[in-house]
Amino acid sequence: MIRVAVVACCLAMVVSTQAPHKALPADWPDRDLEGKWVAYQAALAKAPADKELPTALVKVLGTAGEMELLEWIAIYQDWRLAGPVLVEHDAPQWLRAAVWGLGNYDSHGQDAVEKQLRGDPARTLGWLERWPEGRVGRAGALRDKLVAEGVRPAANANDLPPLDAMQILVPALDAPAELVEFGDRRRGEPKVRYVHQVVRALAGVLTGGFAEPLVLAKVLALTRHGHATVRRAAFDTLAKLPPELVPFAAMQQLLADATAVPERRRLAVLVLSHSSHPAMQDELIAMATAPTHPGHDNALQRLGEVGDPLATAPLHAQVGALPMLMAPLRRIEERRVQHAFAAPAAVQALLLRAAWRRQRGVAAADEVAALAELLRTSLPEPSLATVLAAWRNAPPVPSPFAANEATTIAAAVEALVRELEASARPAGK
Repeated sequence: MIRVAVVACCLAMVVSTQAPHKALPADWPDRDLEGKWVAYQAALAKAPADKELPTALVKVLGTAGEMELLEWIAIYQDWRLAGPVLVEHDAPQWLRAAVWGLGNYDSHGQDAVEKQLRGDPARTLGWLERWPEGRVGRAGALRDKLVAEGVRPAANANDLPPLDAMQILVPALDAPAELVEFGDRRRGEPKVRYVHQVVRALAGVLTGGFAEPLVLAKVLALTRHGHATVRRAAFDTLAKLPPELVPFAAMQQLLADATAVPERRRLAVLVLSHSSHPAMQDELIAMATAPTHPGHDNALQRLGEVGDPLATAPLHAQVGALPMLMAPLRRIEERRVQHAFAAPAAVQALLLRAAWRRQRGVAAADEVAALAELLRTSLPEPSLATVLAAWRNAPPVPSPFAANEATTIAAAVEALVRELEASARPAGK
């Protein structure tokens, strides 16, 4: 394992004469950017338990002047790892890489980027004012905040223009049927598409927050790709989207397709289980009670992690015939005892499911009463009003529905909450 003393010694190395770190190959200077990316990833893969290695490597890459590679690490992997090194060296890429990261679906990644941009507000505002991309999305929201705070823009002429996500990601996501492993190459070949390029682009969908319909269609197409690494990375990308963006209908259709490759159906379970669609638990329950379904085991696991006591209540009667249900039901009960269903996000899921079932006319007569009782007992000291107040005070959760359907379901949720609030008030008030 590489230690700090070795890293410190290597910081003074010159990249033109030798590799910048002993974890990287000796042929480093002979590699192009693609070859260096592959070598960097291989170095990390060889020592996954060494938590100090990624930080050590990016520091050395900064000293060696590898700003293009650091930008790739920042936009495809983690701004928090490579971004500060770009800033430290005042690289012309740092600001555009940071703006890319503002769209990160990981809120911690977003926060780290915004903190960095606010560290130099005048320069940041100067960049945001200069380019159209600085006036839309989260970048535009940050620009508006800085303007409202009275920041005066001071653009830096050395800062590079924005990255075009569509030009960067879409060509790689349009992967041909035949992909090439980079292997021992040092340089990429013209007009050749490598496996790692597609996987890298899939990561960029998440780190930049690019889930437009065009992009999602291409990610969905990659779940059918013949290369297992690409196929699995595509499913993993879909599972990591915000819950409201997970393509529920597409996964639902795949799960019902008996002709589909079993592995794809197993992975589809994991994707679907991350959706906030109110029918998600119905699908998990159907597969958890179907031992021959390829996704059966995954459904059992995820049901225990995301199921709620109301949706799974009927399963208790089936434990005798399907003893494997006991494990997820036990986990759901443990979460109930730990008051997990008092959290605003959990309350939102319960309300959404109840309102959606009402809209569809499939809610049981006592379903609202059962919901009220679950919420009432979701705190150490039962208080339905307290649980609902916490839900109202929490930031709104994006809807898994679109347009008119989203409006209709939102109104149904509000009507349900008012009903529950009325039942929580003492008589005569």
